Order: sequence, then structure tokens, then C-alpha cells
Amino acid sequence: MTTALAVALFSCALRAADPTVQPGDPPSGPGGWRDWRSGLEQRGVRFSLQSISEGWANLRGGERRGGAYTGLAEGELELDLEKLTGWKGATLQTRWFAPYGRDLSARRIGNHFTVSHAAARPSLYLYELWLEQRWLEGALSVRAGQLAADEAFAVSEYGSLFLNAAFGWPPFLSENLPGGGPAFPRGTLGVRIAVQPGERVRLLSALYQGDPFDEEINRHGLRWRPGGSTGYLWMNEAQFRWNYGEKSGGLPGEAKGGFWYHTPDGENAGFAPTRRRKGNAGLYGVVDQMLLRLADSPESSPRGVAWFGRFGIQPQERNTLGLYFDTGLTFHGLFAARGEDALGIGFACGRWTRGARRTLEAESGHNAAREMLVELTYHCQLTPRLALQPDVQWIIHPGATREFGNALAVGLRSTWTF
Repeated sequence: MTTALAVALFSCALRAADPTVQPGDPPSGPGGWRDWRSGLEQRGVRFSLQSISEGWANLRGGERRGGAYTGLAEGELELDLEKLTGWKGATLQTRWFAPYGRDLSARRIGNHFTVSHAAARPSLYLYELWLEQRWLEGALSVRAGQLAADEAFAVSEYGSLFLNAAFGWPPFLSENLPGGGPAFPRGTLGVRIAVQPGERVRLLSALYQGDPFDEEINRHGLRWRPGGSTGYLWMNEAQFRWNYGEKSGGLPGEAKGGFWYHTPDGENAGFAPTRRRKGNAGLYGVVDQMLLRLADSPESSPRGVAWFGRFGIQPQERNTLGLYFDTGLTFHGLFAARGEDALGIGFACGRWTRGARRTLEAESGHNAAREMLVELTYHCQLTPRLALQPDVQWIIHPGATREFGNALAVGLRSTWTF
């Protein structure tokens, strides 16, 4: 694994020395692949394929040392129905995932904050299949069908650089919602409304099937059971942006505030106390802020230093994870020849509720603790279609108890976009 990390960094250095070389690019001449694809997009058909391959190793701590290989294939198709059929303001999109390989966290570490957001039970999943209608030049839109909440709610732009799943769909939702909520690798039936009254403000509200069911039950993302005992998940978010655009005159930033409500009565999934409660809810916030733009970069350039932070608060008596926050710094395009590269360091911390801690202590025989992690990652864009990303994670109190020692996980991701 150390050799793989060295090869990745050496490859980045070679690319910096000759940024004009783009090995692996498809032919672009007349009649070539890019011309054919561009022609389809002009007609309203856009598609993409992506393959992610990861090698991971747990070097110390956790349940036991060892490695794992994780992979993910992704396909997306989008149809602009206005171009194809004349249906003004309409779009049809579908997205599928095919995870394969093993999950290092489940096999070797035993932590809740999974080291890779690409890890899932091997299968073929329908993630999204929706129809969207836009009005008023996009200021109002309604999307309905198979939807995923993690592509729209509680998302940090800068936090998306990291590989640990905690920086994606946050644990204050995945740990507290049945089946982990409508998120990777499978969505649920739902409807979403988006309102954008101005350039700086956007409002989102969505209603989802209350339970996507565990991967062992919902093996392809097609288990549709809205209402009834699964209930509904209602999510709402307000987004505020500033200093975006070529003539903004300042450093861009964005703040998001949201709340969620899960309707079913009963016990919460996981470690919550057995007392039955009326529904469940939580609050969260997200901030992304650019701190420094590199000299000689245009105002719209992402090159510079940025900060992000997120938090979630949930009631003690109804949830597994009561308090969560993550934060970090990212450095984009620090070298002129490596304008698309990014370096990041992030920290995440989750505190389990009183009922969850009691259950953890009874099961493990050890005192409960906060689970925390520190991640250092570097995204190296070798070509427009190929990227390498070496990654190191220090996992503190895996499993949220003191049963296992702190773990050190290292990995290397390669991403090929077709």
C-alpha cells in the first residue's frame, strides 16, 4: 500500500511536468467518440459511466489488521425532453449503482463511520429514476419518482472531496433513519419541490418513503412500500449563497439550514430505547466558505483555501446518534500546473445518545465513547477522465466504545469516467 501511494504521488509529479499530455483521452477528430457524444447531447441525450476502484488496508487497531478491495460502477442517463419531444422544461433522468468488493470497516475495523462512501452490499441498485418539470425559467421545479436525499440535502460542497462516508450522507441521518434513509446506494419513491426566488436563495422540500429497507431486503432498490408502517420522511432545507459569479468582488460561501421529520410511531432503528414515541425529528446546518483565493486566479476560480463545517442535533430519547459535527480545510489547485488537484484534511465526531451508550456498553462490556476520525486525502486529476486519490484515516474509538484500539486505514482510489 505504501508503494501504491508513492506511485500515485509520482504520477502527479509527472503530470505537473507536462500538463499537455492527456493519456487515455478518447479520440476527438471528426467522427470520433467525442463528436458523436457531443451530437447526442445537442439532441438532448446525456449519459455517463464511471468506475471506482479502491485498495484499502487497516495497518493497526480496530478488530484486526488486513486489507480489502472496494469497487463501484455507476451509470447515468439524462433526457432533455424539451429537445427530444418539445415538452418545455421537462427532464427525465435515471442513475444506477453496482457496488462490488468488500467493506474494510465491516471486515477489519468495526467502526460506524465507514472508510469509503463507495462501499455497499454487492448488487445492482436503482438509485434514481425521476421526472422533473421546471417553470419560470427554473425558479420553480417539481421532481417525482425514485429519489435520493443525499444528492440534495445536508450536502457540503467542500466536504465532498473526502472518501469517508461520514462526509457524504451524514451519520446524524444514516444512523437515525430506518435503513439509513433514502441514500446511496438506493433511493425511494418521493417528490421534491425546489423554489429559487433569487440568485442567492434556494428552498427545498421533499417527501420520501419512510424506509428504504436494509440492503439484505431491498437488494435492487425496487422495494416500494410508501405509507403504512414505513411512514414518510419529510426533509426541508434553506440555502443562502454569497459572492458567486465573475464580478462578485468577494470570496464565495454558502450556508444551509434544515430539519427532517420521520412520521412512524414506534422504536427507532438501532440502539434507541424501547419506549414507543411519536415520530422522530432533527435539525442540521452546513457552511461552506472560501477563505483565500490564490493570486492571479480569476474571481470565478475555485483555486484557493476553503473551509466547511456541518452539525446535526437530534432528541436523546428517540435517536441513536444525538450530536454530530464535521469540519475541515481543502486546498484546491495550489500548483498552477495542477489546477484541478485538491488536498484536504477533515475531522468528524459523533456522540451517541444515552440509550445507545447503555446498549453499546452492555453488548461490548466496555465503556462507550465518541467515535471520531481524521482524514487526509489528495485528489490527483491525471487526465480529464482518470483520477487517483491516496487517502489516510485515523479512526478514534471504532464502534463508539473502547473495546478496540484506534485504527489507521490507508487507501488508494482510482476513478475512471467514461
